[in-house]
Amino acid sequence: MAIHSGLDRILGAHRLALMTDDLRRARAEFSRYAAALRAHAEDEEELILPIFASRGGEDLDSPPRLFLGEHDKIRSYLLEFEGMLSALEDGDRQAALDLLDRQVGFMNLLMHHDLREGRVLYPRLQEWTTAKQRETILARLRLTRAPS
Repeated sequence: MAIHSGLDRILGAHRLALMTDDLRRARAEFSRYAAALRAHAEDEEELILPIFASRGGEDLDSPPRLFLGEHDKIRSYLLEFEGMLSALEDGDRQAALDLLDRQVGFMNLLMHHDLREGRVLYPRLQEWTTAKQRETILARLRLTRAPS
């Protein structure tokens, strides 16, 4: 879960760069953010959610298919934002504002997704796995913290 706060800082740096007309930095920060978020989602899909599903996660209010659906929505947003950023020209404040506005819905999705992970997914994983299993999972994660 600590990855999320690091990712939030990178997204914040991207948004601040957009607000201050630093398009080069906005693109660079978003590129870092998108790569890290994609790696994190892939780690969850390959290592975490299969365990969650096999141990009874399908029977909970937040089943694996919900997390997978949210990951798909997150990826769609990332693609949309990458397109908006590539089309953005220096000094086009309206396009930058449009991107910032569009990101509000994305951040709302992330907030709810992170809450579900923090309240359901990771507590259940802690409960349903041994310390040794968790060590093995952690060793296989590509991303154990957000890039600094």
